[in-house]
Amino acid sequence: MLIEANFFHHSRAQGPNFTSVRNSTIFVVHNLIVVQANNRQAIGFTDSSTGNQFKNNVIVALSISGTTVSANANGQLLATDTSTAQANTFEHNAWLSGSFGSDDSAPAYTPNSTELRLTNFDVSWFAAFPTTVGHDSVVFAPTATAPWLSQGNLLPEVPADRAGKVRRAPVTLGPYELP
Repeated sequence: MLIEANFFHHSRAQGPNFTSVRNSTIFVVHNLIVVQANNRQAIGFTDSSTGNQFKNNVIVALSISGTTVSANANGQLLATDTSTAQANTFEHNAWLSGSFGSDDSAPAYTPNSTELRLTNFDVSWFAAFPTTVGHDSVVFAPTATAPWLSQGNLLPEVPADRAGKVRRAPVTLGPYELP
């Protein structure tokens, strides 16, 4: 299954949760996943959900209060467990704000050397980051100041971005290439 160029945003609960996904491979690439609930994961791979590919995504934990958007250190970016922490491939993702969690006693995931890890968040990294639901997805396009520009590998399975623009190596993480 390919999950590509989507926006999971304004979540007040957990985001996509791949629990006990067995005998299949989930290929999650070039998505923007945003969580704003404290202690709820933006993405989860738990209970023997193994062999999955999670690449070139932008994952953000934030708080929205009125028109103010800020980093949320209590938002969980990724939940794993003993059966999954080392059994999936994570490459070239941007992890912004938030923290990592484990659903059991296993150590939480730690981003690897191919991944970007920042504890801050800046709305100027996006064209016009929205504070409400019901908007055009182009507002999530990165600006020239986004730290995840030219940070990913070109993947043959997804040669174009959400708008149909051909991706060129090194690619921008998330759904859109820089215009």
